[in-house]
Amino acid sequence: MSDSEIMTILVLFHAHRFRDLKSFYLGYICQHMRGDFPHRLSYNRFVERQAQVALHLLLFLQTCALGKCSGISIIDSTPLAS
Repeated sequence: MSDSEIMTILVLFHAHRFRDLKSFYLGYICQHMRGDFPHRLSYNRFVERQAQVALHLLLFLQTCALGKCSGISIIDSTPLAS
């Protein structure tokens, strides 16, 4: 499994609302996304590799995926839908 595939799985994990990475990886990636990730690793090996790509993922998110601050930033924890 390539570094980019591991980074993609980590981004997908945060985009979906799973409670923990293990159930997401074993229940969703390994069962429903077999065609997208044909060379899946065992969960233990995936966690080991996750630490190796953390810096690459951080750099990618800082350069490509973050918006620019326009001045005032407000954080509100109120859910939009209940």
